[in-house]
Amino acid sequence: MWRGFFLISLDCKKGGLVVLRHNDFRDLNIDLLKKSGLTQVIEEPVLKESSVDGTDGLRVDWSARSFWESQREALFDCCIINADAPSHKGTPLDTLLASCRNVKKKKYCPSAEQVGSSFTPVVATCEAIFDSEAEVYIKKLASLLAHKWKKKLFYHCLLHQSKNASRNIAICQLVHSRNEIQMEKCSSR
Repeated sequence: MWRGFFLISLDCKKGGLVVLRHNDFRDLNIDLLKKSGLTQVIEEPVLKESSVDGTDGLRVDWSARSFWESQREALFDCCIINADAPSHKGTPLDTLLASCRNVKKKKYCPSAEQVGSSFTPVVATCEAIFDSEAEVYIKKLASLLAHKWKKKLFYHCLLHQSKNASRNIAICQLVHSRNEIQMEKCSSR
């Protein structure tokens, strides 16, 4: 009985942990972007206004001016998936991550280009396994933080402990070695 309840809470989009883990991840990224020294970081900016009948509106999870390019707005939308969900059984992880990334790009890229912004999907699993584009984003964010704090890349594990119970969000593990940044997996505790 408890196993079924746990699986439903991980996968069900009407309640459960899906919304909580998404919002925790979004809020953590916004906080870290602000700590990196970027001053124009916005939570859930509107990308495209809704039409008169209330459809076709688009909103991303966060934006940051000058993240990728000077004075250009970078838009981000995250997707945290449970790769162990029954609906994903038999699907290779790379295929699953790429599929989620491509769905996000198809939805947001045309509107982002119309307003002169860049769009980056940040796709990861519940176990903090990141899509290739999300890894590039995390490395850039770590670089901005290291520059702001005048440190070499020093993140061994960036772990966010939520106020609610014991939910953890593991971002990544970055190791600085001989001018190379290596991405390593970090498991939440």
